[in-house]
Amino acid sequence: FDLMRALKRIKTTSLLITELRGTKALSTLGFEEFLADSVIVLHYLEYSALGTPRSLMIRKMRRTDHATEIFPFEITKKGIVVKKG
Repeated sequence: FDLMRALKRIKTTSLLITELRGTKALSTLGFEEFLADSVIVLHYLEYSALGTPRSLMIRKMRRTDHATEIFPFEITKKGIVVKKG
């Protein structure tokens, strides 16, 4: 809790990253997603109907409406390009 408060106090944008394998949980310990303002889930599927193996879904975003579908994305030389689902 102290880390999250400290990051908010200095008004920084922070990315806290975890890797989850073979689970539907959103966090390693089970409470991190409740502390975060936003949760973006990244997927890598070897066989994807979306045409690209990489996709993302906004699972949570406080104080705003957001899309709930899965979006394919690519990593290019210019950065991350999110496509329509």
